[in-house]
Amino acid sequence: MFITSASDVEKDETRKLKWGDFHFAQGLRKALRDLGHDPEAEIPDVLIHLYGMPVHTLPDWTFNVLWIHSHPDTLTADYVRQYDQVYCLSPQYLPKLWEMGITDAKLLVGATAFEPMDVPLVHDAVFVANAKAYMGNSRAIINALGDLNALPFKLEIWGEGWKDLPEGIWQGEYYPYEKLNELYAASAVVLNDEHTDMAEHGFINPRALDAIAAGSCVVTMPNEAYKILGLPVTTFDSIDQITGAIASRKAGTFKPLAMNPYRFSDMAKRIVAGIPVRRCVDVGCGRAKRPGFIGVDKVNLPGVDMVFDITKQWLLEPDSVDYFVLDNVLEHIGDEFIAIMNNCWNTVKAKGRMHVVVPSATTSAAFQDPTHVRYFVPETWDYFDSENPRYKEYGASYGIKPWAIIKRVLDNRFIVVDMRPVKGG
Repeated sequence: MFITSASDVEKDETRKLKWGDFHFAQGLRKALRDLGHDPEAEIPDVLIHLYGMPVHTLPDWTFNVLWIHSHPDTLTADYVRQYDQVYCLSPQYLPKLWEMGITDAKLLVGATAFEPMDVPLVHDAVFVANAKAYMGNSRAIINALGDLNALPFKLEIWGEGWKDLPEGIWQGEYYPYEKLNELYAASAVVLNDEHTDMAEHGFINPRALDAIAAGSCVVTMPNEAYKILGLPVTTFDSIDQITGAIASRKAGTFKPLAMNPYRFSDMAKRIVAGIPVRRCVDVGCGRAKRPGFIGVDKVNLPGVDMVFDITKQWLLEPDSVDYFVLDNVLEHIGDEFIAIMNNCWNTVKAKGRMHVVVPSATTSAAFQDPTHVRYFVPETWDYFDSENPRYKEYGASYGIKPWAIIKRVLDNRFIVVDMRPVKGG
């Protein structure tokens, strides 16, 4: 397994510690490790993408899991279709995924490793977050408090980018994550907000789950998702709310969440349960069979599991393969090309995928090998794409089975195509 998140773009290892999704990914890694999986395998079979920004190139052999955490406005249906399993943190955004055609997308709310701690209350209200330049180096929840000089309680803020705060409020650029559980447990109130697009689409900040699990009272800006999910937060309305919550915590009358339903261990189990045991086939593998694949070749070479010539026979059962790879194979196929593509269509499962690599006819790579008998341009695959006019007018009449093209790129000298079969039912 391998986990990727937006913080991977941060090359400064010290600054990476200030990214919330870095610590979220670490929590998920630990939970997966506790379940007996290796989340840092050198050659992973599963990719888990904690979405905050796109991954531009997905590995071609992995089972790809997308867990949408934030910035849904940057998502497109074509991008999401690259993934084999999709989870979404927001109950409100999930129907939008279904409308995109991602009908098997599932709700998976965030997670936390925080626990209640028996520590004295020493903080009134805390906020651990970086300021945002587009808000004048502030945040929505802090702006909602009004005159910070007139607050009837002590406010403490940690994070980067803060300017012009009254003396005594800003505590520093970073609060150590390993001590954050204790800070929240020792705080009467933890303040919270979300980016505008997150709140509009019902995405909640994992900070709120951390603070709830630690036993603190969370006061947050409006976000309907908290009500839908039944999370015990207080939506900010007035300063009196916060002073009342502080008084309740100090008096011991505040009722924290009795049981945390959003543990990393539970979320990891759900993700693992959704990963099938896959049958992956590398057709024409030669001596370079991909790890974990069944190798098919017409020559009995080391690593080849099934020896047969795909132009003369087909020994794979219908609906028996989750993932096909045909890497630099099809350019060697003559008149049998469409029949072989249809054999793959019959063999791959309805939710399976096929990865094709062929040399581009726009480069010498297509012609330099004397055994190449077929030539490809990106538009060749229009005749296999069930939504393309070329398929509807020509491809179907040629007897080509329908595919959904989920990725098609010209990568250096090669055309790389990922496709799924379009099957009824």
